[in-house]
This record gives sequence, structure tokens and C-alpha cells, in this order.
Amino acid sequence: MKIISIIGLIFAGLQIYGQPTLQLRIGFSGSFAKMGIPAGNSFVRTNVMPGFTLGMNTSNLFNFTKLDYELNYAFDGHRYKIHNFINEEKVVAKLVRHNLDLTVFYNPGNILISEKKKPKFDFFIKPGLWFDYIIHETFKFYIDPAIHEPIPSKSLNWGGVICFGLRKRKYKKQLPYNLDLRYYYGFLNISQQRDTKWFTRKFEIGITFPLKHVKSKK
Repeated sequence: MKIISIIGLIFAGLQIYGQPTLQLRIGFSGSFAKMGIPAGNSFVRTNVMPGFTLGMNTSNLFNFTKLDYELNYAFDGHRYKIHNFINEEKVVAKLVRHNLDLTVFYNPGNILISEKKKPKFDFFIKPGLWFDYIIHETFKFYIDPAIHEPIPSKSLNWGGVICFGLRKRKYKKQLPYNLDLRYYYGFLNISQQRDTKWFTRKFEIGITFPLKHVKSKK
């Protein structure tokens, strides 16, 4: 709840200062990692772990109509198998992370998908940059849930994101909303071990509802 309060306070300040469009977004994700030793192209992709995202997004901030901003709390991680673990042939482990994310999208506008005078949906594609701060992480062995030693990783991460979305238009008393599908691609090696690299990958589906819209002054 503390993280959600921080997100709310930040966006409330933006609302007062920039008079933007403010929206609430809920997302459900599947995340994994590309990690291993670069020598011999020995990278492996871990198993997918489900997660979720909760946050707010805004547009028209500082009169930049082509940029959309989001601040989210994200729960994600990944699962993988550790081979030759003591007397066990292999052990399944899980990394759980709590993150605070900032995403900035370039929004070129909607793409026409219907010749109707009043189409129900707009389709859009938005590329963006994603900045991630890891608040807390735990590392759990399924063989012994009491072990919670975190994997040594950097607290900051960043990368690219592509968003494919459908925007429901508002007619009369209908509620507008957005549906989107995203893919996050981490650029930064977040491993603190010298001989190991570790890159984040994540896909996500989400729904967004408007909270308040204030028209910018001309």
C-alpha cells in the first residue's frame, strides 16, 4: 500500500501542475530472463512467472501531446532449474521482484481500422522506453522454502517497450477504456557477477480506465 500511495501522490502533483489526462491501468504479465555466460553462446531462457502491474498513466503533460507517461508498481520475476545442487540432480528456484517502473511512450496517434463515421475502437502502436527500479527481491528454492537469499543483481534496469492497443471510444454514456498488449526488452545487464549476464524480458496484457480529463488551455 505504501508504494501505491507514492504513485498516487506523484501523479496528483502532475495533475495539478500539467493538467493532463489521468488514467488507471491494471496489467497481467509473464516475465522471464535471458541469462548465462556469454562464452560459447551459453545463454538460457528461464521459465515464465506470472505477475501483475498497477499504476497510473498520463498524457498531454507540459503540452507534449505526442508523449505518454506511466508510473507503475510491478510484481514479476522468473523461475529456472539449478543443476547439480548438492545431492539433488536439479532444483527449481524462483526469483520474486517488486518494482517501481517509469515508462515513456511516443504516441504517433491512432491507425484507421474502420471506414465507419463512428468506429467503436481506435488501434494504435506506441514504442517507448522503460525504466525499472527494484524495490525488493527474494530468491526461493522449492526444495526448501525457508531459503530466501536474493540473487545479486543491480537495482536499476532499463530497456525498450512496444505497445499494441485498442481504445474504446466514448459514445453518450458508454465508458471508454483501452486494451493493450506489450513486450518489454531489457537492455541492461543487471547481473553483479563479472562472468554472468542477465537480461529481463516480459510480455503483458492490460486494461486502462480514465480517471479525469482536463482540457489543455490554448
